[in-house]
Amino acid sequence: MRPILPLCALLAASLALGAAPLPDLPLWDCEDTRGLVGLELSRDLKQAGEASVRWRNHPEHSSFRLDDLPRDWSGHHLLRFWLHNAAASNARCMLIIHSENEATEGMDYWGFPIRLNFTGWREFTFPVGGKEGQARDPRGWDQIDGISFTASGWGCIPQPDTDLHLDEFRLIHDPPRPGPLLSDEAFFAELDLD
Repeated sequence: MRPILPLCALLAASLALGAAPLPDLPLWDCEDTRGLVGLELSRDLKQAGEASVRWRNHPEHSSFRLDDLPRDWSGHHLLRFWLHNAAASNARCMLIIHSENEATEGMDYWGFPIRLNFTGWREFTFPVGGKEGQARDPRGWDQIDGISFTASGWGCIPQPDTDLHLDEFRLIHDPPRPGPLLSDEAFFAELDLD
């Protein structure tokens, strides 16, 4: 009976620690435009790697969609990417994570608004794996059809002077834990006092 006790203690300790974390999953390094209309490759302004993708002239190119991505996002907790805004404004755009459910009418997705009230680079992080931002009945985080950005709809109006660069999209394994997830600066930047 004695040899069982250390084994039970080891098993309890491993259960308390949880499963090994998944490595980051790169989604799009933004070093090519993948034939996307309205996007340009930029080697002058980048956050990581060799290039970023520039998205401007929103009245003419109000949206784009990436479909060539890993489909299973389960096990990850965050979608993280970099966004550079040339000039702060009241403009907004939407990030849409598609997971179309043929059993329902209308578009099934998770959607997150992005306020363009900053200048320069900012890292954006959105939750993966829950219901936050859910619209209708997406099939699930293990059945992602693609992501899109749009500057129209959802209360967004395309602005001709909006000039954005996107860089380094990845999924992060970062389980929830107690405490604030935003710095004070990031929290106050997100407040809408209007």
